[in-house]
Amino acid sequence: MPYRFLAPFLALFLVFSVLPVIGSLLMSVVEWEGLTPVRVNGLENYARMVADPAFGRALGNTAVLWLQVPLLIAFALALAILVNGKRVRGKALWRGAYFLPVILSMVVAGLAFNLLLDPRFGLVNTVLGMVGLGPVNWMGDEFWTKPSLISVTLWRWSGYYMVILLGGLQAIDQELYDAAAVDGCTNSQRFRHITLPLMSPVLAFAAIFATAGSLGNFEQIYAMYGPDGGIAESGLNTGLLIWRESFRFTDFGIGSALTFVVSAIVLSMAAAQLMIFRQRD
Repeated sequence: MPYRFLAPFLALFLVFSVLPVIGSLLMSVVEWEGLTPVRVNGLENYARMVADPAFGRALGNTAVLWLQVPLLIAFALALAILVNGKRVRGKALWRGAYFLPVILSMVVAGLAFNLLLDPRFGLVNTVLGMVGLGPVNWMGDEFWTKPSLISVTLWRWSGYYMVILLGGLQAIDQELYDAAAVDGCTNSQRFRHITLPLMSPVLAFAAIFATAGSLGNFEQIYAMYGPDGGIAESGLNTGLLIWRESFRFTDFGIGSALTFVVSAIVLSMAAAQLMIFRQRD
């Protein structure tokens, strides 16, 4: 293929990917608030970032919220296996129903869950009251912030990863399952020795994407708990902190420094996940 056919792609990649990364890197070593003069301050932004208590809280909250990743992948895999079954009727309907939350606006979904989780008039507490359980302050209790966010994430993104994992399931040769059934393997044995090993690349891909989404999640937390992540910043994560520093406090230097630190964390976790899956293979 002549290299000239790659020129449009390389030009777009340079303008929309490489140059913004370089600009953000340069911005992370300067002090600039949009209208003020630019002043180079070296690594001062990174030092201020580490010394900020909000950074530690955001990292801690993000680490806890990352627990949604294995739950999300497991739930999506269960859905993919369910809608891939031979005896399931209306497969297209079920797949569309599970994928529907993905196409909804996260702002609309966040506002809807605010109503559902309202401690006084929400449907969730109403149902709990019908079975004799006391009302839960989902939106105002620091303890329930993270379970609420994880629940919304599972509802929103399970269908997306279900589609990815469903493609991996359908790529597995059915003859392998038939041969295992002839040898007397149970369903659990076929899942453990055929499905999981052959799905490892797809599972790794989904886990890496889910991890990046978990660390950069912003709109869901903002829609449900506002710019501070709820009471005592219990829902503040790295994605919301980057937005808050950059656009609420207009400290673009700190925001850029946070972006590169979070990117380094994502790359490190992605490399670790790839090593784990390769060792299993």
